Amino acid sequence: MTGMIGLAALIQVYETSTGKNWPDDIAAGSSEDLVTALNGLGLSSFNFLSATIEHDSSDANLWRYDLAFEYDDGTRNTSVELALTHRVADATTGEVEGVMTYKIDRPNTGGNCNSTTYPKVTEMGSVHYIRDSSGDLSIKNQSATTCDDVRAAVDLLNTTLTDVETGSTLTGAKIMDPGQDWKDNYNIYVADFSPETGEGKYLYAWQAGSGDSHTRLLMLNLSADQSTGALHGTAYFGFGDRVQTTTAPTFKGMICNWAGPGNDHSTLADRVQRQVIRQNLTTNLFELDSTVTDNSDITYAPTNSCTYYPALGFDYDRNLDGTLDGSDTVEVDDPAPPDGLQLDLFTRDFSDASIWDTITATGFAAPSHP
Repeated sequence: MTGMIGLAALIQVYETSTGKNWPDDIAAGSSEDLVTALNGLGLSSFNFLSATIEHDSSDANLWRYDLAFEYDDGTRNTSVELALTHRVADATTGEVEGVMTYKIDRPNTGGNCNSTTYPKVTEMGSVHYIRDSSGDLSIKNQSATTCDDVRAAVDLLNTTLTDVETGSTLTGAKIMDPGQDWKDNYNIYVADFSPETGEGKYLYAWQAGSGDSHTRLLMLNLSADQSTGALHGTAYFGFGDRVQTTTAPTFKGMICNWAGPGNDHSTLADRVQRQVIRQNLTTNLFELDSTVTDNSDITYAPTNSCTYYPALGFDYDRNLDGTLDGSDTVEVDDPAPPDGLQLDLFTRDFSDASIWDTITATGFAAPSHP
């Protein structure tokens, strides 16, 4: 959001510094260099390196904005590069499409980049958005961290949008490429929704490191109650495809023991976590939907089998009090042991080929983009 505001501010700077009007006074095929005007504002700690507004020569509805600056307040020095490609498909209906990209470097505080070799790391990201004639939005946000500062870091914004989204008209716009040499925290957020009501489909995937076997994956479908407007729906959590495989991951199953002793990522349980939720209009928070009897499948043990028997010799601090004691020896199995817990995860139907097939058979769907 801050990046979009910064790029939008270029329009104000253009009009103030030139006395002209945007967009009428910027002809197709021309551009305006605003770096002198920005530095002339005397903003403390800022040094602007480039700032341009460009009107495409062949598509009068297509605009490009670029902004690069250094910020140094004496305690922190950072470099920022922002870019926006934006096209108004139909001004009457409000249809627009755009891509915003960013690069921001910061001190290396740990991760897969050696802090001695690389005192700085750079966070990069792209946001592709589409607004249709009904006002619904489709958004895909990708981001990750790579080694070194902005100028020396590997450019993760290395995929041309039109090569991936063949229906797009944003010629030359670049988006994140998960095949590049990123190191930490690849995030994917996809939403296909109504900004007016919140109804829609949502996805968030996170891969901690480039060498990880899977993404952690969360999906949510929301509808609005016809009488109250309260949002309600179903959410699933499990493990999905690596981002290097696809940036539209689906559920592959559950890894109950991701990082514990003897962990095994090669065989996923045909299960995921599931909860049915409803918006509390008083608190505006989401809670388990009390109108649904079977509203939660979430219980498992952090073992390869997702079950737990203390007699097997593996102990874990179940209540996180720092002490292994009797309260940590609660058995977890299916069916539930005496004085134990029921292994309770949403499970693949035996007639389905995959857990994702069982999920979609309920009417659940991943967000569509575009």
